[in-house]
Amino acid sequence: MRGSIDYQAVFRAFPLPSALLTRDMIVVAANDAFLQLLEVKPQWLVGRSLFDCLQGMDPADVQPFRDALFAPMFHGRRESMVLRPGWPGADGQPQGARWRAVNVPMLGVTGQPEALLHCLVPPGYAALPGQNEVLDGQSSPGSLAAAAAFYTPASHAEPPVADAQAGARDALLIVSTDAARRELAGLALREAGYQVYEVDSAEAAMRCFDASPAGGLGLVFIDLVDGADTLARSAFAAIDDVEVLQATGGGAGLRTTLGAVNLARPYTAAQLLSQVRHLLRNREQRLLFREATAQSTTSALAEPGVTGNAAPESLNILLVEDSSETRDAARDLLELLGHQVTAVETAEAGLQMLAEGASFDVVCTDVSLPGMSGTALAMAVRQEYPEIGIVIASGYDDVAIDAAGLGAAVLPKPYSPESLEAALRAARAG
Repeated sequence: MRGSIDYQAVFRAFPLPSALLTRDMIVVAANDAFLQLLEVKPQWLVGRSLFDCLQGMDPADVQPFRDALFAPMFHGRRESMVLRPGWPGADGQPQGARWRAVNVPMLGVTGQPEALLHCLVPPGYAALPGQNEVLDGQSSPGSLAAAAAFYTPASHAEPPVADAQAGARDALLIVSTDAARRELAGLALREAGYQVYEVDSAEAAMRCFDASPAGGLGLVFIDLVDGADTLARSAFAAIDDVEVLQATGGGAGLRTTLGAVNLARPYTAAQLLSQVRHLLRNREQRLLFREATAQSTTSALAEPGVTGNAAPESLNILLVEDSSETRDAARDLLELLGHQVTAVETAEAGLQMLAEGASFDVVCTDVSLPGMSGTALAMAVRQEYPEIGIVIASGYDDVAIDAAGLGAAVLPKPYSPESLEAALRAARAG
């Protein structure tokens, strides 16, 4: 029976005006009721931004309307707002009658929002149970957070949580002029166990930088702020070992020339949490490297080998890490362990050295790199140079799955010098 149903026909005949939108709010399809309501033809609507099509909306509704569209794509749960009286098509409606816009995220195979079903509900329909209402076009502080608190997660997977050993003790600062984005990001990060502060301008963020004790802020998240690059530069200058995450139009996971990491907009709560967790683990890893190096004169690190056993064989290691601070700290520690280290910033640079005849015992790579990823590098090395051992280090949670079949040792960040040495030996032996 299921195979005989034409679901496109069902969508077209659905009585409520509805449109299917991409993550960027481009109209993919609209049903007959939606086209009739706006009095347009499909070719005028499909392929255009929804915001360009709803020209009859009261200007006071525009920002709350954007918020109601952004929220479900962020947290994967339904949102709605009540529009002002008289829109759209108020002819014949009782005075004070209100339309409702209901936005339902469509989840992809990963359980994350990939598209949005936008439905306009005319007066007379009862509010759907459990839906968030933004009344009178006003998105009041706390309204989105209150709704998100009782919605069920978009997937059955447990959301990422703050690490007890990496990041939970660090404060996070969210800087955004958009109140809804700031509120939603803050809610998601607090629910994950992080200590979060929020400000609405670059100037307010600068004051936080000045007031923060050394090491007090572990990460600054910047989204929709004028002068974002200048703000990122100021954060790096004012706060030791801070990580900066910057929402942009593309280039997810890549570091800017300033050292900030991009988070492609639009992003989901899971994507934000994953990137925050990854960056704070990187930060903790740098601190551990420096602590181990500083204690070398009084610890077992002063001698070859960390565990106190017989001195191990010195290895020739290719280190691939895009963060200059982490790369320098890792190289210092590896050399302290008695190894020969060549450090590069990208996977492409590492492969070029191998192609030119450089010989290495082990390739030790971070998983998140500009251009080719660390996992892709591991696959290329395993195929072309099967005799070389591979270690993949990462602050993400799913690298063990990606590295399956490569024979690579996986190092979850943050890791100890002992764990690093053990992974190098395992990779060499395997």
